[in-house]
Amino acid sequence: MSKAFHIGFGAADLASALPQDRSFAEERIEARALYIGCPDGTPESVWVVLDFMDFNLERINAIKDAVAAARQVPWKQIHVLTTHNHGADVEVNLPVLAELAAQAVKEAQHTARPAVARGVQIQMPDGINYHRRIYIPEFESTWTCFGGVDMGEHRSVAGFLENAIDCMRKGTLVHVGWKPSKRVNAPEFQPGDPNFFLMQFQDAQTDAPLGTISRFAMHATMRSSRDGSYYSSDYP
Repeated sequence: MSKAFHIGFGAADLASALPQDRSFAEERIEARALYIGCPDGTPESVWVVLDFMDFNLERINAIKDAVAAARQVPWKQIHVLTTHNHGADVEVNLPVLAELAAQAVKEAQHTARPAVARGVQIQMPDGINYHRRIYIPEFESTWTCFGGVDMGEHRSVAGFLENAIDCMRKGTLVHVGWKPSKRVNAPEFQPGDPNFFLMQFQDAQTDAPLGTISRFAMHATMRSSRDGSYYSSDYP
């Protein structure tokens, strides 16, 4: 008879790891941890999800080192991810962050219990997400559109493409641009992946919820921390 996996979730507020030069929104910057253990001797695993922009390998390895040392989890079984949150950017006190990540893992380990999982998948309606990278045959490359989408105009990307093609022809590179366009029959944004998936872990004995993992292909940036006003997570 197979034995249930042990599942635990933990969290840590990352305020003390951030520069203290701005306030926080209601949505905090956090580390979330998922612990997966198995009584049959299978190596335990940990996911650590950080509400930051992209981290390089040096930062990832520093966090893994801290978690492995503090929580005795095999280094290769520690998976560190970031949410690409523009509301925290990348400036951080790395030693403090690594310690807080280990605290989140500690909570996940201590709350772990035999669990069962159930999942559900639905199709989101059209218009919720879309591909913002548009292929330009003239240059055999793509252009990424940043903001400015008017869903009331059928997702037209004419203005973005007009400016992008003009810049490419001139050999210049721009982050974002918008110019009124008279281009006819302009391409439109293509639909994104509509699959929205949820997996909930429940106590194997009481059915009490332990935690939930969600998956949806969307870049849900709400704001950027670079204006220096306040910190916020991407998902209010």
